[in-house]
Amino acid sequence: MRLKLLEFTLLALLAVGPAYAQKSCSQSIVACGCTITTAMLYNIDVDLSASQGLTPQNACIDVAVAHAKLIINNHAITGAGKGIGIHILSTGTYTFLEGGFVSQAVSGWEFGIESDANNVIIAAPFVQGNSTGILLKQTYNNKVSLIQGVSIFNNSVYGIWIEGGNSNQINNVDVGQNGIAGVYVGCSSTGPTGSPCTATQVSSGNVFYDGSYGPKPSLILETGSTRNTVMNNIIGSAFDGNTNCDKNVWFDNVITTTNAACIH
Repeated sequence: MRLKLLEFTLLALLAVGPAYAQKSCSQSIVACGCTITTAMLYNIDVDLSASQGLTPQNACIDVAVAHAKLIINNHAITGAGKGIGIHILSTGTYTFLEGGFVSQAVSGWEFGIESDANNVIIAAPFVQGNSTGILLKQTYNNKVSLIQGVSIFNNSVYGIWIEGGNSNQINNVDVGQNGIAGVYVGCSSTGPTGSPCTATQVSSGNVFYDGSYGPKPSLILETGSTRNTVMNNIIGSAFDGNTNCDKNVWFDNVITTTNAACIH
């Protein structure tokens, strides 16, 4: 009886095992569905698609280890309307992600690129046609920038969304023609709520500089997100949900429309 029970338990474990299996990426990545588990240089060498399979975290590629380097090499990473193109997990601190000089798009995902880790550098590729292009979720000291000629556009919600992120830098970005905002700092997936974020969603100490923000609602600092600095940008429409901007600093920007006199 004990032997039969043991056999049944082993069979049950084998049956559920593949659903939770983690496939490690090789240094040459040629299909979606793998996880970076070793700190080394990885290259995407062909166009990737969600149809090839996803990771247990529902991404094309997960980065689960610190100090990894991932080079997209101008290849497309195409989703099917949900999931994440490249997901840098909280354990992926100090990841370096580079798109390429003339990059194809990360497109068709709920989040094109998501970072949950601290001290990450994202030299972003074209990120377009997602719900949100880039999500920084409770991150510290991430830096997002674009190579000249690359832009984050036509995402249906946000180009870049910082939720609960502190001391991040967004510089030299071109984020035009996104649905709700080019860059949104706050807690809502539907735009300004007029109510404070929770303690884990408040974003402070972020810096936005040398960027170009399109004619739609371009840069939004949500109620409760303060101590952010916005400087030397071209902004079509700027919004600060805090009374008299609280401790947010806006200066030396060229802005077409604003919701508050403290924005300049």
